[in-house]
Order: sequence, then C-alpha cells, then structure tokens
Amino acid sequence: MSAVQVREPVSVERSASTATAGSSTRPAAGYRTFSRSLAPGLTAAGGALLAAGGLGLHLRATRTLVAGSAPEVTYAAYGYASRSGWLIAVVGALALASSFAWVARWPVARLAPVAAAGLGIGLVVWRLRVLDVRAAELVAREQPSPDFVAFHAGFGWGAWLMLVGAVLLGIAVLAGGLRELDVRREARA
Repeated sequence: MSAVQVREPVSVERSASTATAGSSTRPAAGYRTFSRSLAPGLTAAGGALLAAGGLGLHLRATRTLVAGSAPEVTYAAYGYASRSGWLIAVVGALALASSFAWVARWPVARLAPVAAAGLGIGLVVWRLRVLDVRAAELVAREQPSPDFVAFHAGFGWGAWLMLVGAVLLGIAVLAGGLRELDVRREARA
C-alpha cells in the first residue's frame, strides 16, 4: 500500500505574506514586461529558419497516372538554384547574427535586427507570392491534358520554413518593441 500525501491549496495572499526577503519565492506581482531574451531568441530562430528555408524545396508538383501507383514529381524548385533563395538565406543569416544587437546599450544598434526582420519578411512574402503564381501556372498547364488520376502543386518544406521564420521574426520585432516601450516607461517613472 502506498501513502498518499495531500497538500492544502495555498492562496496568493498567503504565499506573498510568507515569502521572506532572502527566499527564492517571489510575491505575486502585477504587470511584467517580456523577458530580455525573448526578442533575441525569436530573431535567432526566425533567422535560422529563413536561412534553411531559403535554400530548401520551395515548390513541388506531382502527378499520379494510375490509381494506386506512386506519384511522380513533374516539377521541383529549390532555393539553392535561384538568386532569390540565396538572398533570403543571406538575410536569414543576417537576422540570426543581428539577434545579439537586441541587448546592445546603443539604441541605434537595436535597429539592425528590426531592419533584417523587415527585409526578411518582405522577401518571404514576395517569394511566396511568386511561388503561388507558379503553382497556379503548373495547374493550368496540366488541365488541358488530363492523362492523370491526381495532380498536386504546392509549397515544399523550404517555403513552409520561410513562412514560419517570417512569422517568428514578426513576433520578435513586436515583442522587442513592446519591451523597449515598457523599459522606457519604467525609466521615466
């Protein structure tokens, strides 16, 4: 037979009143800003995903000729084979490298990751639009001769990595900007 230990619930008021000055338990506080490492971490992760996605598989089209057979790849566009893919990868690497500027004391240096994130987001939006148009062209080209059972043209893993990287960069800029506003507000108070 095992012994079951029952704990009574601890209220916030009780835990705040029993906390001592030297203990590791902090009393419940009101509003707190974002962590200092949130924006740099998100910028680094977004930049890494942008760099990897920029060189990865951007678009793939497959067709199945006979039901039950394996699909055959009719078109594949890789980022390493295009200038735009390399450009996105370089901007992703710049975002990754500039992530350390979030903690710089000089406020102008904090603009480097913001600029890299903005450029990266813009390039990804442009590239995804180009890939979407290309996928629609592939579908339109295959429609007149339906000698297949199924056809699919869509984003590859590189395009999805670029999209997630761009979202992370956007969240990093938002979190970093909001933290900066909170720090400045607290400094004035």
